[in-house]
Amino acid sequence: MLIRGLRPPNRNEGEIMTIHLVVDLGFGDSGKGAVVSKLARELGSDTPVIRFGSGPQAAHQVISKDKDIRHVFSSFGSGTLTGNKTVWDSKCLFNPRAFLNERDALIGKGVLPSILIHSDCPVITSYDIAFNEVTLAEQNKKGGSHGTTGHGIAATTQRELDGYHLSVQDLITPIFLTDKLLGIQQYYKKKASSIDYMSYAYKFNTPIDHDISNAKDFAKLSKSESVVVSSSATSRVLEEAPYGTIILESAQGILIDPEHGVFPYVTRHSVLPSEEYITKLNSILEIYAVTRSYHTRHGAGPFPGEKLGYGNSNPFEVNERNVYQGDFRSSYLNMDLLEYSMNKLTNWCNKFPNDTSNLHLVITCMDLMDDKPKVIINGEVKELADRKEFFDLILKYFGQYLSELIYTESPYLEDEFIAVD
Repeated sequence: MLIRGLRPPNRNEGEIMTIHLVVDLGFGDSGKGAVVSKLARELGSDTPVIRFGSGPQAAHQVISKDKDIRHVFSSFGSGTLTGNKTVWDSKCLFNPRAFLNERDALIGKGVLPSILIHSDCPVITSYDIAFNEVTLAEQNKKGGSHGTTGHGIAATTQRELDGYHLSVQDLITPIFLTDKLLGIQQYYKKKASSIDYMSYAYKFNTPIDHDISNAKDFAKLSKSESVVVSSSATSRVLEEAPYGTIILESAQGILIDPEHGVFPYVTRHSVLPSEEYITKLNSILEIYAVTRSYHTRHGAGPFPGEKLGYGNSNPFEVNERNVYQGDFRSSYLNMDLLEYSMNKLTNWCNKFPNDTSNLHLVITCMDLMDDKPKVIINGEVKELADRKEFFDLILKYFGQYLSELIYTESPYLEDEFIAVD
């Protein structure tokens, strides 16, 4: 994969910086982790990777360059294997136990991750996850789930909106931790009673000891050099970012963004950074829009083209059927869906001056495309002669927007990205 231009010398205050934004054009699971890891390796280990939204329900798989380490990132950025620091921004939900478990797993693989966590990050508790299970059970009673990963994301987001706040700062300065946890417990007891308290009461009668223990374990770790909590995490790392270069790692995909997907089968957090977020950074945007060579959806909700079939299997696939998301579904690459999400992305890009953004389309999993590629156009399967016709079709649809078209034979082997001339 080519990165346009060389890194400038260290910038002075107020000078333009470069943001490399990685975003998914589908329903998620397109290979963002591999793209972030590749960028991190090419830009250098001193380039920070910022997770700016969503939470630990992300599952971004990365295989190291020499293929000896394989990891699915949820609570850390996907540049971790190349030594890049993660910044967990204030809008990201944080689960201390999931974080501790993943950190231990990385250390077990010989990787000591470095992370800077914003102290205002909302914290996911065991009660949020329990209510996630209650919600799923009730939806299934009424005919089917709206889609969930089982991590308590929607429950935590709604609780915060309802005024029952718990932040990372509460974990390391626990003066009100017990009171807040008891308040959250009562909040969910009340919510459960409005559904069917007798069926679900046991989930919220458990003591707060588990969450207190998680908080204590995290607080001890936050005193180490590799885990830093700060009330100015993003501004701090931007000041330290060499050459004015950062990577923004999105989670999930545009087709389940709350503004662009079909409600209620959407995530609760925007897949794209806010206009204010980008504007205040005074930056040039290098946008890497990622899609597989076929479409996938893991979870409930409309999936145009699914019934038209897709038979190939991915040997690196980490998505499997589970009780929360159900089947991992697939279809041929649907040009109508891809055009829809590209239009949404380019409309977002148009909020910024024309000369401040470049769009790179990254197609992963080309090894799973047939010798005579099949795509969906206007609701019908169309067979193409070869890869050249496929790439010509992509450029016919989107060439006017693109600075670069990139593909990879495999979704995760990061040294195999190729630019299409």
